[in-house]
Amino acid sequence: MNYKWNRRGAFISFCIDIQRNKRKQLRFFNNWHYILEKDGIRPTFMISENIKLHQNRNFYSKKWKLETIIWISIAVLLSMVFLIIIGAGPLSKKTIGSKEEGFIVELQTMLRYKRAFSLNFSVNPPYPGKDYRIRINKGFLKNMSTIKIMPEPEVTFIGKDDYIFSFNIPEPTKETRIVFYLEPVVTGITKLIVVQENGKVMETDAFIYP
Repeated sequence: MNYKWNRRGAFISFCIDIQRNKRKQLRFFNNWHYILEKDGIRPTFMISENIKLHQNRNFYSKKWKLETIIWISIAVLLSMVFLIIIGAGPLSKKTIGSKEEGFIVELQTMLRYKRAFSLNFSVNPPYPGKDYRIRINKGFLKNMSTIKIMPEPEVTFIGKDDYIFSFNIPEPTKETRIVFYLEPVVTGITKLIVVQENGKVMETDAFIYP
């Protein structure tokens, strides 16, 4: 009888020790959590008897991805606002061609809808003659309203993919400026393709803001 009671008492004592150890471990982790919070450090998870770290990792991984997407969206939005503010300013000016070639195109790559701008050509034909032709693609001009052209072309031809403007240049061996005053009538990306008298092709993209 005493033997059975001793076995039962030992088992009960063993169970009590297990519970005490559990409480000690829990108290240790809770104290650790309190110390971190006291020092201004907030743990990324709460300690409890049933900790599931993988669930916390998944939660914070999703949270991090969501925050990253939000910050990227804010950065893109601010960039667009900045570009809209500067609009057709000095940062949008672009020059293609060179004086050595005798042909320079100056334009703005960031335009505003319904706001006039100038497309400038500086031509210096290396040979004597009066007629000088510039070809501009239809896709670009159909997105524009032509206000005026200075000087006015003598003749304008309609080609398959472009318009051909023929100018009477009084002094062909000197630099002459030809200016197209245009106004965008659509928004979005538009491509400018210019073909010189000698057949050389120049092209660039421009973006039209609302």
